[in-house]
Amino acid sequence: MRQKENLGYEQRGPNGKIFKVLPDKVKRELVSKIESGEISIDDVMIKYNIRHKSNITKWLIKFGENKEEYLSQKREHLAPQQKIKILSEYNPEEQTVKQYCEEVGITATTFRRWEKLYSCNLNQTRTVKMRPVSEKTIKKISEGNAEFIKELEDARLKIAGLETMINLAEKDLNVSIRKKYGTKQ
Repeated sequence: MRQKENLGYEQRGPNGKIFKVLPDKVKRELVSKIESGEISIDDVMIKYNIRHKSNITKWLIKFGENKEEYLSQKREHLAPQQKIKILSEYNPEEQTVKQYCEEVGITATTFRRWEKLYSCNLNQTRTVKMRPVSEKTIKKISEGNAEFIKELEDARLKIAGLETMINLAEKDLNVSIRKKYGTKQ
C-alpha cells in the first residue's frame, strides 16, 4: 500500500469539513509530472488524498503548458434545440442507443434523460427492438402455465366442496356459520 504524502495544510471549509490545501509549488511539480507522464492523475489522487479529479484538472488548466487541451476536455452544455436535434436524428432500426451515443459523444444515461425531458417535443414514436423468444423459453412458459391452471382448478374444486359442506351444515344444524361482514361480534 502506498504512503500518502503529508504536504500542505488542512483547512476547514464553509460546510465544516476539513480539506487539504497544497501549496502552488507542489501543484506545479505535480502538473509537470503528469504532463511528462511520470505519474498519472489517479496516482496523484491516491498519493495526496485528493477526492475529485476536477481539482487536478483545474491545476492542469492553471499551471499546465497545454491549457487549451484541458479546457477543451470540459463538458459542453447544449441548448435544448441541440438536444432535441440529437434525439430526433436517432434511428433505432439502424443502430442501438449505445452505438448512437458513442457516435454523438454522450452517454446512454444522458440520452434517456433527455428523451424523458423532451419527449413532448419529439414528433416521432420510437420502436423498441425486442429480443426474439426461443422455442425453449416458450415451452417452459407454457409448462408453467399448465401447472398453474391445474392448481387453480384444484383450488376452485376445494372451495366448491367447502361451500357445499358449509351450506349442508347450516341447513342441518339450523345455525348461521358464515361470518356476517359489518356486524360487531
